Order: sequence, then structure tokens, then C-alpha cells
Amino acid sequence: MRQNRISLLLVFLFAAILLVPAVHADMIVPKLTYVYFDQGGIPYNGNVNFTVTCYGYGTGYYPLITPTGSYQPQPIYRYSVNYTGYRSPDYHQSYLQYTHIDWCELEGIANNKNFTIKNISLISRRDIVMQRVTRELSGHKNYYYVTPEYISCTNFEKKTADQWTINSLNFSRINSTTRMSTVLQLPGRKLLYGILPRNGVSVNRSDFDMDLERYIGYLETCRVNIDPGCPGWIADGKPLKSFPEYRTLKQNATYMKEHPCDTFLLEADPSLILPFNGTYLLDHPCIDDDGDNVHCDLAGFIEESRFTIPSDIDLDSTGFRTHILIPTAGTSANAHRSPVESLFCSILSRFDMSCDTV
Repeated sequence: MRQNRISLLLVFLFAAILLVPAVHADMIVPKLTYVYFDQGGIPYNGNVNFTVTCYGYGTGYYPLITPTGSYQPQPIYRYSVNYTGYRSPDYHQSYLQYTHIDWCELEGIANNKNFTIKNISLISRRDIVMQRVTRELSGHKNYYYVTPEYISCTNFEKKTADQWTINSLNFSRINSTTRMSTVLQLPGRKLLYGILPRNGVSVNRSDFDMDLERYIGYLETCRVNIDPGCPGWIADGKPLKSFPEYRTLKQNATYMKEHPCDTFLLEADPSLILPFNGTYLLDHPCIDDDGDNVHCDLAGFIEESRFTIPSDIDLDSTGFRTHILIPTAGTSANAHRSPVESLFCSILSRFDMSCDTV
């Protein structure tokens, strides 16, 4: 019995040691947030200077759940934005690890009128941008999506395995009904939303008795979702590899001689490059989706924040009015959560997410 207890203790100790480096890394995934204000269901395109303040408490390094009513919520997170029109881009970066938020409120000024909105949701939608890598040509850096064809090509070229499985995915311009999706944003094109489930494609090297050049030819012509060994993405029913305007590296014959598999990389929209330099943001390192190169200018999330200006604020008149929406009973985000739900939401908050945004 004692030996079993010692073994169990060693297992827990080993697991704790493994977890410590991951927690200490504390990386931030940069995000691009689009802000929308409306009034009476009509988009508001004027300027709004606003500040969001969230109230709660710091959980400490190892989060502990404090029972509601046993503490006095304090301002725990605040940011300010200058909104310049409907779908105004916002580049502020949040860091909500080790915090517990009870509620947030917004104080704004539009057309010289003050207004306050209680119990807002920080994020109305959050989408995860698909993995990208950096390529630099003639001193100019671009980001490219890592496609299933690219992954399979590099596995074949480097002979890293005898078999591998790649997740392919269908995309659509139609916004999914969920509040989170994987997305692509290609140059000059609106977001493409991933459609679940993913299609796992298993590749056996022994099935392809050919050299790399012929394998690339196969990947160029095989039929995605029909050929069982053919990986790839589909957008609105058409393989994305069939859009030459997005495969800009393929147009450089000299570059392709040294990097043949890069022919399958798809260029990402430049709007996903954020106005940040360096490898630290909010005193924490940033990491991009390839897991190797560290960048703070690469949006890993695309978020939406939607707010409604109170209807009795007359934005067309010249007077000064203040309107406060008083929260009704039970509107606190945590008012009816069970202890298990509260623990789950606390864990999500350490990854800059909340139960209200997933």
C-alpha cells in the first residue's frame, strides 16, 4: 500500500514539474478586435471615445475561487479606445491571466454626450486564425497560411515519417452560428469560416513510389475530399489550391527551386499584421502559430466587440445628457454559476478567454 502511495505521489510530482514551464511561459497570442457601436439597431459611424473597466479580484498564480459575496470587487482590468466608425479596428491587447471578473462596464463620449453601459460582454465573437509562417523576399516580409498540401509536401520531402495524418477543412463565406470558429482571411476577400467536422487524411509514403517533383504534381491535381490520400482545403466548394492569385510564392521560379513545397502556401491578408514590433507585448512574449518564430505583429485571434448606445442619448442634438443602464437582478455573469462552472471559467480566464465568449 505504501509503495502505491509513493508511486502516486511521484506521478503527481512529475506532472507538476511538467506543467511549471508551460505556465511560466505565459505567452500572449496577439489579436485584432473590430468594434461595432449601434443605436436603435442602426450602425453608428461617428467618433466614440470610451473606456471599459472590469471589476473582480486577482486570483494569484494558482487560481482560487472566492465565494460570491465574500469580497468587494475592485477594478481589475481597464482599457480605452478611440472608435472612428462602424467596424473600427482596435489593437489593444488584454492580459487576463490570474484574474476573476464579475462584471464590466463602458463609459463613453459620443458627440459630446456621456453615456454608461453596465454589464457588457467584452467579446461578442472570437475566431482563431489558421496557422501561418513568415517568408521574406527582397527584404519584404509576408505571412502565408500553412495548407494541408504544404504539410504533406514537406513531410514527403524531409522523410520525417513513413505515414502521417493531416486535417483538411471546408470553409465558407457564411458566418457560422457558433461564437468561435477557425478562419482564413485572404487578400481582398472576406473571412472564410471553417466548417466542422474536419476531414482527416491519412498518407502512407509507400503508396507514392515517386520523387518529390512528381509528388508535388500529384498534390496539384488530386481531388480533395474524393481521393482518400489527397489533403487540402475547400472554399465554397472549390479547392483553394486552384486560386493562383493567393499562391504568390509560386510565381517566383528562382525561389521555388530552393523551396519547392512553398508553392502550396497561401498568402494571408496584410490587415492581419498588427502595428507592433519586437517579441514582447505587455511585458510578455508573443508567439505566432508556427510555434518557432516569435512575433507580436501577427494576429492569432480576430474578435468582435459590439455595444449599443442608450436610445435616449440624442446624438443629433447639442445638449449634454448622461444615461446609466442599471443592471437588473441576476444579470451578473457569475450570479448562477455552480462551483464546477466557476472553476472552468477561471481556467479559461488564464488563457484570455471567458465563459461569455466561447
